[in-house]
Amino acid sequence: MRAKRGVTFVEILASLVILGILITGLLNVFLLCFQWNDASREMLIAMAEVQSKLEEIRASPYDLIPAAYSPAGTPGNTFALTGINGTGVIFVNNANSDLLNIRVAACWRGTRNGRMFGEDANLNGVLDAGEDANNNGLLDSQASLTMPIARR
Repeated sequence: MRAKRGVTFVEILASLVILGILITGLLNVFLLCFQWNDASREMLIAMAEVQSKLEEIRASPYDLIPAAYSPAGTPGNTFALTGINGTGVIFVNNANSDLLNIRVAACWRGTRNGRMFGEDANLNGVLDAGEDANNNGLLDSQASLTMPIARR
């Protein structure tokens, strides 16, 4: 008997199916990396904005902080994020007259996939009904910082 040489059509077809499955999987991983990159970039922007706002508050006169960063104050307790579609919110706890606890949180909607980061789903700077996912009464976000400021 002679040895058969070559590849059959069925073997070629099976190889193409396996190759197609592998390429599809790699493409999905590649696209997921793009989404992670966007989310990471947006998180860096939001954290930089939050940190900048905290530094701005820290540079303000101690006695003016509670009024200036209240909802009716100037500049107020909300600010627009630059570079991404989002809102920052400032919370001032002045229960202790010699120590202010400042909390700044930023909520935003992802640019590529529209995913919401933070609890403020309508980006209005207020914790509306149904937005408090963990029922703690605070507007939570992945990009939030807290800083105590003591009277000097």
